[in-house]
Amino acid sequence: MSKCPNPGARQFGRVLCEADSGDELARSNVFPKMTTGILVTLGFGGLQYDLSAEGHVIGLEVVPTPATASPSPSPSPSGG
Repeated sequence: MSKCPNPGARQFGRVLCEADSGDELARSNVFPKMTTGILVTLGFGGLQYDLSAEGHVIGLEVVPTPATASPSPSPSPSGG
C-alpha cells in the first residue's frame, strides 16, 4: 500500500488512510475546485457529501475494488 499524500498538494479529492500506519486505504477521483471551509457532510450508509466552488454537490461512497476474474479453463478437445 502507498502512504498518504502530502496534504499541501493542490488537488481536490478524498484520500482515506489508516491512522496508525499512514497506509492509503481508498482514493477518490480528482474533484473540481472545492468550497473553502465547508465541512464534509456524512450521509446514510457511509455516503459523504462535498460542495464544489460552482455549487455542485459531490457524493462519495467507498466501495470494494472488483476482484479480477480467474481465467476460465479452456475446454479440451474431445477425441472421436
